Amino acid sequence: MGQMMRSKARRGGLAGLALLAIASTPAKGQSFDLGLGAAFYVDVPEPFSDRYCDESPVGLTGSAAWRVLGWLAVEGNASINGNVGGVSCAIADLAPVPFDVPVVERVWPDEVYGSSFFATHFSAVVEPFSSWSVSPRARIGFGRIWDKDVNDRLLGLGVRYRFGRHALVTDLDAWRFTVLSEEWTVIYRVDGPPEIVSQETIEHDFRPLVVRIGWEVSLGR
Repeated sequence: MGQMMRSKARRGGLAGLALLAIASTPAKGQSFDLGLGAAFYVDVPEPFSDRYCDESPVGLTGSAAWRVLGWLAVEGNASINGNVGGVSCAIADLAPVPFDVPVVERVWPDEVYGSSFFATHFSAVVEPFSSWSVSPRARIGFGRIWDKDVNDRLLGLGVRYRFGRHALVTDLDAWRFTVLSEEWTVIYRVDGPPEIVSQETIEHDFRPLVVRIGWEVSLGR
């Protein structure tokens, strides 16, 4: 009886070791990709510039992706964005406000103004030829622009140029989000304070394009 129990214990121990070995062995095609890069924005939304100024935000990005399968990865990335270079403002060229005539003014939420913001995104990346030296890929995901209290969705296309465990990655992402503004009809009086005739809340859909260029390192291949 004791010998039988010891034999069963040995078999159980061997089975446990086998399961542990299987669990600790990465599945074929799985890896972690870490990346660092830059983001450049095309068709910057109107409120993403300071009042009366023309700015172009540029971002520093970081990403981490888990390649679940050879052709599918789950990626999270974050970007810190701000204006780089000169800022063009047109305050001196503003037209004079007409008096005693209704004019329409658009008022954005204060937190939306400006080119400085922090954004995070979570997306699924499909890369059917990930082992190739040049591999196209596509992504779909969602995210949040935290400083501006805006949620967004994204679609993207890109190409990975692989050099062993390293890769140059280029992506073109299309963000889509909605920002509310108020449209005021105001009459500026010559002999009195401004008179607000009406207020209306308007939804504005924005679809800026984001060009991302980065360098990635694969771990676990």
